[in-house]
Amino acid sequence: MKNPYAIALAGVMALISYLVIFSDKTDKAAGVSAEFNKNLSETTDEIKKSFKAITDTKNGTDAHAKAIQAVNDKYKDYLPNLLTEKSSLEDVKKAQDAVTESMAKSLAFKAQGDQLKDLKTNVDTQLTDFYLQIDKASKKLDDVQKGQFKALIDQYKEQVAANFRATGSFPALGPSIMSIFDKVSGKSLGGLQTTKLEMDIKELIRSEVDLDTKTKGLKTTYESYLEALGLTGKGTGVASDSLKTVQQQITDTKTAIVDAKKKLDEFRAPGSTATETDIKDQEDAIKTLEQTLETLTGVKKKQKEAVDELKLAEEALEKAVKSGNQAAITAAATRVNQLENEKRLLQETIDLELQKAWRRQFDGQPMSEITTIGTKTYSPSRTAKTRTAIQYRN
Repeated sequence: MKNPYAIALAGVMALISYLVIFSDKTDKAAGVSAEFNKNLSETTDEIKKSFKAITDTKNGTDAHAKAIQAVNDKYKDYLPNLLTEKSSLEDVKKAQDAVTESMAKSLAFKAQGDQLKDLKTNVDTQLTDFYLQIDKASKKLDDVQKGQFKALIDQYKEQVAANFRATGSFPALGPSIMSIFDKVSGKSLGGLQTTKLEMDIKELIRSEVDLDTKTKGLKTTYESYLEALGLTGKGTGVASDSLKTVQQQITDTKTAIVDAKKKLDEFRAPGSTATETDIKDQEDAIKTLEQTLETLTGVKKKQKEAVDELKLAEEALEKAVKSGNQAAITAAATRVNQLENEKRLLQETIDLELQKAWRRQFDGQPMSEITTIGTKTYSPSRTAKTRTAIQYRN
């Protein structure tokens, strides 16, 4: 008979777990727009319906083929790979996760752009006022001097902005503004014009910093919310720790090559009892390690390029969100989704390349595809001397 106290305790723990998860989702939803939630719910429901049509139909039937084609047609911009009738249930699940994550992110980017629209309008207004004030201050200058004054004030404004971001305060701007005007024209700028220009510079910088702060805050809010819902973080490509893993493998392989070459020198040294077979085996081991190193080096380069390209695309997307231009947001979001899908494909290719390298190294023997931990020695035959190769964790 089951212990009723244990059953009750299990029920309480399950309830606590549910409440914690529910509370986490609720907290993270605080800064998310209601329209986004509505769009997200409708989109994810539609995705589930589309993919359910695949899993609910029998492989080899017309209904199954039509369901696959419908998903490929509808979500081709979000799928890592187009599905086929040979796709396994696991492939279908991965595809559904990838589509859900990509579309959820796209909706989040658009929602952020909408929420930032008023702030962006304020920045545009402040920027217009800033340039109008520059025109008023320089109206008595010739065209060349006007251009110089505008360029120098622009440059000075960026310096002041950088200082404000770092310290949260402004220095006295008037003396510098007057000095720039004097440098360009040899004349003095009136106190009223200087004060107005100083005020416009400060207001513009405040509005820009406010927009930047809110943009980053919303980005974090939406990312946390999607993660709390379990819609993101299901394997979007190459992570930074993956780069470290490959770098460690490169380091270990280089060490193994050095050790293997030392062992080969010992085999070749006068008085060595190593046979020609021993020497040939050791040379083959070195060649295999060098092939492994070449593969790993290529992998690291490809991973770095993929990470860098995606970073640039994400920066472009952030700028698009700040601009509030929905067409630009859609284009940038599509590009990010495309690169994330390419990273998935790259990772699959990399896994295959590494598997081939490991198989070559272990002469076709079963191996563990885990991070390397150094070197080990083993004998290629009953009478041969030992040789060195890279070792992997079990």
